[in-house]
Amino acid sequence: MKKIIFVLLTFLTALFASENAQENILNKVLIVNTQKAIQSSLELEKSLGKKPLSKEEIQKKFTQLLFDWKKVEALYIAGELDNDYLDTPRYIDVFHNLKENLHEQMQRVRQSNDEVSVALFKHSFKTINALEYMLYSSDTFVARDVEISQAIVQNIQKQLKEILEVYQTKGNDFIRNEVFANGIMMNTLVQSIYKLKEWRVADVAGLSLKYKNNPNPNRAEYFLSQNSTHAIEAILLAHQEVLDSKTFFDFGDKYERDLKNNDIKKTRELLKNALSKLEKIPQDDLSSKEAQTFYESVNEIYNHYFFTLIQDLKITAKILDADGD
Repeated sequence: MKKIIFVLLTFLTALFASENAQENILNKVLIVNTQKAIQSSLELEKSLGKKPLSKEEIQKKFTQLLFDWKKVEALYIAGELDNDYLDTPRYIDVFHNLKENLHEQMQRVRQSNDEVSVALFKHSFKTINALEYMLYSSDTFVARDVEISQAIVQNIQKQLKEILEVYQTKGNDFIRNEVFANGIMMNTLVQSIYKLKEWRVADVAGLSLKYKNNPNPNRAEYFLSQNSTHAIEAILLAHQEVLDSKTFFDFGDKYERDLKNNDIKKTRELLKNALSKLEKIPQDDLSSKEAQTFYESVNEIYNHYFFTLIQDLKITAKILDADGD
């Protein structure tokens, strides 16, 4: 019996080691997360069409949509698979990518007598950031607000379906070309964690060069809906899905096997530590002292990705854009 068990375990270990991590990430993370975001958008659209309306239900569905979207955005590589989709995230989300005051613009849209299809003439007016304003900026929620919100959700849904199609039809290079997959995924993770620490935390907490010693909770990504830490959690969980999945052979398992060092163990510990620190931030307050501690933990992840994993894997790091998300 012991011999049979040993042989079985050896077989399973060999099978696990031979799995294609790229295929797992494409099918079990990128595609699944995009499908979940599409489903969330459909559920929000359904709630917006109910009579009588429940604003509480609508806001709950919005929170789920933004959580699912942040997972998609954190690992977005569709633009690397098809250049036509490089800018698609900006049609869904314009955080840190606008010079204008979107809230003022959306208030004009709300008060306009134009048809909704005409009033929403800018891409930024049809994003999740604009939707947050429509759902949280007023105690009332009139027919005009509903119509605008429905149009925004339909746009988000359309963009997500296009992302899904790219992953489903153009993922072969990612699956088959390990060097290509390593390069785009690690650069995506590095840029994602950079934006998290600098734009989503440091700018709010007064820790960035631009806002040094000038904290302001209103700079948080979702300060109106108090969902900023919820969005950050989604981003960190997406990183875990790539590097520390409990259910399938992931990039972390592959790197652990190939690199023959403890760097992936350290990576996984840093991600867990950051999530633990995030839980201690009170009431979505990213200007708090707890947020400063969280920033330090996320900065560790960034440094580890950039100066350790990128070097271990001999990947050429892409220079980050100063502007845009």
